[in-house]
Amino acid sequence: MKKPLNDAELSAHEAQRDLAAELLQSVKEMKAGQVQVVSSPVVEPRQKTGTLTARIPQIHQLKLDP
Repeated sequence: MKKPLNDAELSAHEAQRDLAAELLQSVKEMKAGQVQVVSSPVVEPRQKTGTLTARIPQIHQLKLDP
């Protein structure tokens, strides 16, 4: 496992990135089916309850009476 980059190392890494190329590569991989699904503790309850992602902001804005 790699150790986290310090601020200077992170800045140098970010300055060298080509985000457009990275995004294009990601799209190509998705279209080719070369992706790996990663589960998240946040996603699992949504899938179990059938809560739509589009409704999440609405749910968070609900104000409940004490």
